[in-house]
Formats: sequence, structure tokens, C-alpha cells
Amino acid sequence: MLIEKLKDEKNLTPSERVIAEFVLDRDNDVINLSSEELGKLTYTSQATVTRFYQKIGSKSYREFVVDLNNELQELRRAENLIVDNNPIHDELELEDIIETLPNLYQKTAINTKLLLDRKVLQHVCEKIVQAKMVDVYGIGITSSLADQMAFKLNSTGVFCQSHSGYNGSYVYKSAHKNETVAVLITLTGMNETILKIAKRLKKNHVYTVVIGGGRAADLLDYCDELIKLDTNRYFHIDTLSSLFSAQYIIDIIFSALLVELNHQKIGLENK
Repeated sequence: MLIEKLKDEKNLTPSERVIAEFVLDRDNDVINLSSEELGKLTYTSQATVTRFYQKIGSKSYREFVVDLNNELQELRRAENLIVDNNPIHDELELEDIIETLPNLYQKTAINTKLLLDRKVLQHVCEKIVQAKMVDVYGIGITSSLADQMAFKLNSTGVFCQSHSGYNGSYVYKSAHKNETVAVLITLTGMNETILKIAKRLKKNHVYTVVIGGGRAADLLDYCDELIKLDTNRYFHIDTLSSLFSAQYIIDIIFSALLVELNHQKIGLENK
């Protein structure tokens, strides 16, 4: 998530953008620089460097450079797994495909992990645990993901329904204080039905989470949280990485709920 924040220039001042560009340049060995040295090399100042790393959520300069170095290493590992954005082509044999796909999935998982905001994920899981109803919406190809998420959440004891379209009457009635959580799954962020649902849910004051790629950030005008998907294209197929990325996120939420609900069960048994 740190690299993603550094690439997002909207909240950075011109001086902070210079620092972000410098630390993202892999030719610069930031891990061995002090904050004073980084200020000098970027023609800013130590004070500007301090404001910069605090703005992006790091508590100290050392925490910032260690986290940055870890993410850059993960990024390099992902890039080395698949060096070609067209890894599946006409000349491949079946054995080549069998060997290539696990690397592609691993690269997608790493890229998705680097996009994750842990605080957002934690908050989403807490809201789902507290909810009396979770509604998951997926249109077209994402309807199968919505079904999977509903099945997995129901297996933990969380009451969950999947929806593959817009039911105006149901969505209108879905607001019951803070008892409902809605999850919208969109690979592109441009699905008109998902947008319509998001607008209605906002009017109903329903806590709404988007799991999405592409222009899904535009939905934040109507939703509370965004969990980003990896949307790299392989073999000219838009959905290959984004579908697996969404599946990975759903499994993270499912696994986190299992752990939390098990902790609650143990706590009740020990009373």
C-alpha cells in the first residue's frame, strides 16, 4: 500500500512529489540514507521529509524506509515471476501453460497484497462481524464471485445474500440502522447497475464496500471503503488477473472472519 500512496500525487505538495519520485526510483538506495541526506538529495529539507512520511502514514523515518524496501523487494519478485505482459501466446504448448499460470497467479497475489490497506480491511471485517445482514452484489462475470463470498460468509455463521441484479424494492428497504453491510464487486468500476445500487445504498445510509478495479475509485462518492484489485492484462484478457485478485481478497476476508469468530467462541467458552 505504501508504493500505491507514493504514486498517488493528489495529496502531495510539489516538494513531496519530488521526494516520492526519488524514493520510487530503484537506482536510488534510500534504505541507507538518513532523512537529512534524503532532504539534501531531493533539494528539499529534513523537515519536508518528516512531513512527507508522516502524511503517508509512517510513524518514523526508519519505519518508512524499511516498509518501502520490503514492498520494492516484493514488487521485484512479482516482476521476475512474469517478465512479459503477454506470457500466454499462440506458440505455447500445454506444458508451458501449466508452468506459467501458477507464476501469473502468484504475481497477481503479490500485486494485490501491495494494494491492500490493512486498516480498511480490518474495519471491513469488524463491520461484517457486527452486521445482521451482508448483501453482496455482482453483475455478469462477478456474480459468481458474489455467490462464493455469500457461501463462505454463511459458512462462518454470518447471514449473507448474493445479488446478481438490481432489485429496487429490496435495495430501498435494505437500510435498518447500522445492521446491514453491502459489498459491491466490480472489475472495471464502470458497471451502470453497480453504480445505481451504490447511489441507492448511500441514500439509505448503508455501510458499503467496493471490491473493484479500473475506475472503482469513482464509486467512493457513494461508498465507504474501496479494496483495490490488480488489473494487469495478460494475453489481451482483462479479467484473468482481476478475477483471481478478487478471489484472493474474498478469501482474506473469509479467513479473517474465521479467526475472529473462533476467538469469540473461545472467549465465550472460557467465561
